[in-house]
Amino acid sequence: MADALQSARELTLNTGGVVCVSGPVDHVMDAQGRHASLANGHEWMTRITGVGCSATALIGAFCAVQPDAWRATLAAMAYLGVVGEVAALAVQARGQGVGSLQMALLDQLQLLDQTTFERHLKLSVTAS
Repeated sequence: MADALQSARELTLNTGGVVCVSGPVDHVMDAQGRHASLANGHEWMTRITGVGCSATALIGAFCAVQPDAWRATLAAMAYLGVVGEVAALAVQARGQGVGSLQMALLDQLQLLDQTTFERHLKLSVTAS
């Protein structure tokens, strides 16, 4: 992960853009030195199709309404991570498996409320 983060940092500096490195902990950084870590999500998110594409689509949608690309990317990844975590917990509570997660993700994308989002969010922000 250290190599990926170093490469991401170099990319932000070379392009002036925002980079997100996703994994068990997501990292969002920009050329101004802002760096946030998100420890949400669930391992099952890596076992279904479309989560990465959904992340990209959410980032694009958030960028359409938030002019600061770092904030938009951070918000989108935070939202998706919490949605995935809540959806996986609900699926597991019903005794279902990973195959049910896609539908639960779609449901939670619509239904996630602010209180649940805030309760689950695991965010760390630093500036260098």
